[in-house]
Amino acid sequence: MQTRLGRSWSSLRYDLSSQRALDNAAKMLVEHDRLLAEIDALASRLDAALPPETSAAPPSTQRVA
Repeated sequence: MQTRLGRSWSSLRYDLSSQRALDNAAKMLVEHDRLLAEIDALASRLDAALPPETSAAPPSTQRVA
């Protein structure tokens, strides 16, 4: 009986740790998506704040020492 109980306890611990790992992975995916959305929003704000580029002006060739 004790071996059976021990095996059940080990199975329960394994199931709980597996579920915890799945929960953590799901949280990380949600956080990853949130960060990507935040980066996109910041990029849009930066694009909106920059003056529009004119195609007639050549790129700057000055070197900064």
